[in-house]
Amino acid sequence: MFNLSNLYIRQSRTLLYLCSGVYFIALYSIFVSLIPTFHKSLFSLFVIMSFAYFIYNRLCRDSSSIASIAWSAEGGCIQLFQRDGVRLDVVELKQASVLPIVVCLQCKVEERLFPIPVIVFWDACTPQEFRRLRVLALHCSVKSNGEAVQ
Repeated sequence: MFNLSNLYIRQSRTLLYLCSGVYFIALYSIFVSLIPTFHKSLFSLFVIMSFAYFIYNRLCRDSSSIASIAWSAEGGCIQLFQRDGVRLDVVELKQASVLPIVVCLQCKVEERLFPIPVIVFWDACTPQEFRRLRVLALHCSVKSNGEAVQ
């Protein structure tokens, strides 16, 4: 069957460019607004500090907690591996959104109260692994008893 043994998720430049664009649009909209100059400078300072924290978080610390995914379509199980080595078994795949450049998964895990979002952009892995992930997200899901639904 079609399995994804160990998909290591790297940092995505596409995500970095998208978020940077949003920050620059926010700065531009503050610049062209009709508010007083003092308020413009305060809002601009806030946006620049937020952008600096985002860059520090993304590039220096790599704050995304999920490092890799293992998905077995035959067994109907998904395992998420965090950066610190903790393995999380997915009980239910609540939602899977597949677009040409990104795959978004909402994974329900017993250890967590809320579902874990896993977002994988096309440049965060090899093209073959991304294609396998897209096929699995489109055609296979996981139920709480561990059986695959096709």
